[in-house]
Amino acid sequence: MRDVSMIRTFARGGYLVPVAANSRFYYLHGVPSSYRYCRPWTKLFLDRLGREYFAKFGARLRITSLVRSVTQQRALARRNDNAADATGSHRSSHLTGATLDISKRFMSARGKNWMRRVLYSLKRAGYLYPIEEFQQPVFHVMVYRNYPVYVARLDERRRSRGSELAQDSSADAPGDKGAD
Repeated sequence: MRDVSMIRTFARGGYLVPVAANSRFYYLHGVPSSYRYCRPWTKLFLDRLGREYFAKFGARLRITSLVRSVTQQRALARRNDNAADATGSHRSSHLTGATLDISKRFMSARGKNWMRRVLYSLKRAGYLYPIEEFQQPVFHVMVYRNYPVYVARLDERRRSRGSELAQDSSADAPGDKGAD
């Protein structure tokens, strides 16, 4: 994303989707309103991860970065030695809108360990690329375009297990011919 105008153009075209500043499962911290966007598959990941984290720990995820423009990335690089370039082959993946930063600040040790297991499991499966940063206390996560395939497979497995359970329970129902 070259600038905020390009972010708006991508959002109008559906290539980026808006991210609410506050939700039940996460909140944005320090993300300017014109940068509260990400790719649809990244939003799916954020919604699911936030829901699971909240269910397990009763706390919301703190998201400190989403899409960035070249201008914003250059400004960040001037004050943060850890920030990637704004151009070239080693440029920041935030420029694509597929990346978000999850703050480790206020996250319990158990929460951090759980997050590491989840992120690295999804990395091994080929659905995202996480980096745990230590200069900046964040999990930097680039979500791959194929993440919705993972979600669809999970949902399909749940549906098939649910129908198997329904078949098993109906076979054992009182008055059923198979219950003799």
